[in-house]
Amino acid sequence: MCVKIITDMEFIEQFIFGDPEMVDRLSDDYTDHNQFFPQFQMWVGFYEDNVFKAILSVEKVSSVVLKVHIHIPNIHRGERSFHMANVLLKWVEKHSDSRYVKINAEIPEYHKDVIRFAEKNGFKIFGVDEKSHMKNGKLHSRVFLTKPIKR
Repeated sequence: MCVKIITDMEFIEQFIFGDPEMVDRLSDDYTDHNQFFPQFQMWVGFYEDNVFKAILSVEKVSSVVLKVHIHIPNIHRGERSFHMANVLLKWVEKHSDSRYVKINAEIPEYHKDVIRFAEKNGFKIFGVDEKSHMKNGKLHSRVFLTKPIKR
């Protein structure tokens, strides 16, 4: 198992937009490939047996809060998903500046499996942004979750 920062923006774009199922899960009705700027986030990859299996995007929300989103292709989802996410989150906790106190996530309400997955990884729901996500012509709420950084 290996975790490392990914700086190849073309690789990231191909990973995100090259998989129609991933695009559908991540996007809303107004997602524009041309408005995707991966260079404004940090990307951390999970490798197992030299095979790339998952990526975590990390973004600064404020001077003390980070926001993450894990991307696991369908072929790598399953019982190992929790382990991959847990390893990536621990990596962020270990390598982030000590001023950061928590990690947030925003998940559309219709991804109940992802919300449960986040909770299993130590996130707690702290709010809902109602009707803030448009998918297939319908407004949905986003669930906000948070996890304190343990050092």
